[in-house]
Order: sequence, then C-alpha cells, then structure tokens
Amino acid sequence: MSETPPDITPVADPEPVVEPEPVIDLYSDFPPFGEDLRDADNNPIVIWDFTNSLRIQYLSDGTTATRPFTDTELSLVAAKLADQTALQTEQDLIAKGQQALSANRAWLSRTTTPTNAQSLAQIDRLTKQMNALILLQNRDFSDTSGT
Repeated sequence: MSETPPDITPVADPEPVVEPEPVIDLYSDFPPFGEDLRDADNNPIVIWDFTNSLRIQYLSDGTTATRPFTDTELSLVAAKLADQTALQTEQDLIAKGQQALSANRAWLSRTTTPTNAQSLAQIDRLTKQMNALILLQNRDFSDTSGT
C-alpha cells in the first residue's frame, strides 16, 4: 500500500533580521584616550578637554553641556597615561637592547686583549643590560635607572 505524501505548501522566505544599531551610553563609554566620540556624520558628540579636565557633550538642540571630569574619569586618564608611559619605557628598553647587541658584538670581535679597566666597564654594561632584560621580562617599568 502506498502512502500519499503530505501536502507541502511553499513557505515564504522569512524577513531578514535587522540588528539594531548599538546604543552609545554617553555617560559611561570612555572613548580611546585623546580621541573624541563622533556620530556617523563625524559631528562631535563628546569632546574630552584634557588640558582643562572637562567633558563637553554636544546636545541635539545645538547647545553643549560641560562638566569637570569625574573621579572615575580622572582615574581612567591617569591609567591611560601610565599605560602610555609604560609602553614608551618598554620601547626605550628595546632600543637600548638593540644598541647593546651591536656593542657586545663589537666587544666580542676585538683583536686585542682588554685591559682590566675595559673588562670592568664591560661587566658594568652587561649588568645594566641584564637589569633591562629582567625588567622587560617582568614588565616592570617603574624604575629603569639601572639600565
């Protein structure tokens, strides 16, 4: 006995799902340090005045609302500055390492026996270079004076 297939009615394609635009909370989002928050037409929404520690918000009616940085925003600014300082220090230590490598290669390729004074100076340089490597390894950029 053969069964008849059930009626299959074509189903229309579903409507495409449109994802909503992300909502920007102007009171909690912190744009990247030094960058302003702008809308799709590149109009300013929030300007961070780091010189005067002011947050300037451009309102839809054409006016602005200005207020001093909150304690949280001041902390964020301080943290960003610390991050930038650490990055610069890391780059400085890496540059010192590249210079040290060249100097060490020159030391090793010498053709004369070094004097005691030259050997002691090389030990001092190697100690500073090792300090720099340890600081880089530990990502400790608080004091690089011994490098």
